[in-house]
Amino acid sequence: MRRVLGERFRIVRASHFIRMGDSGPEPPRPSDPDPAEVGEAYRLPPRTKGFVVDPFTGTGLCEGILRLDLLRFVGSAPGSPPEVAEDARRCAERYPGGVLLPAVFSVSERVDGSWRAHAPGASYSTPQGARDGLAGWLRVMGPFTLDLDEEQRADFAAAADRLDDKRRNVVSVSGRRFRVTRVERLVRIGPDGPEGPRPSDFDPDPPIEVQVEQLKAQGLWHEEDDRGLELDGRAMELKRLWEQEEARRAAVRERRQGNKGR
Repeated sequence: MRRVLGERFRIVRASHFIRMGDSGPEPPRPSDPDPAEVGEAYRLPPRTKGFVVDPFTGTGLCEGILRLDLLRFVGSAPGSPPEVAEDARRCAERYPGGVLLPAVFSVSERVDGSWRAHAPGASYSTPQGARDGLAGWLRVMGPFTLDLDEEQRADFAAAADRLDDKRRNVVSVSGRRFRVTRVERLVRIGPDGPEGPRPSDFDPDPPIEVQVEQLKAQGLWHEEDDRGLELDGRAMELKRLWEQEEARRAAVRERRQGNKGR
């Protein structure tokens, strides 16, 4: 926790939960806000902006039951390391209250008969944000990281077009199946406020200042100068893909504006 100009700031831990059914993880619900145009979800402010984390605020019956069920769940999976299980038990006692945050959306992928997070850690405020993220991966990062040939890139681009045209929540390409997934979140609350990170939480990256010093010690850090940045062949390919995608987005926006003006 830090205090700056009389205001207090805290890193808060939020547990994520996904509902599963016979067909896999739960997709967005018809009642979930989804106002953004295709490709424009990044322009919307996050739904948690201004959200008050108050465990005493009244909730509906279904939300109240869900919150109680989640609070009773300690949160350590079978086979977890002892320190993880101990942290979970201790925090359940120290932070007995809880608040449900607005749902977010991620992308799941079916692999070897099971579903897993396609991009762990990535989440979006709206279903369209997740669709846009997946479409961007299909058009840019997927072809780049998988080193696809032109025919495969065309298949990935066609899948992204289907995702855009129908605002679908499921899309398949080249034997891979993706689904926009609804993620619910709970913040535990105790007498001193919301729960912070636990000692056993995975946190491998040191502060940026420490990273800079480590790079300098290894001779890998160079202060900015006028030499400019030289890109290798792979970097140039990624740059070309992003420029191609930005041009496509600009054309879509121009076409959309033209249709609105008619």
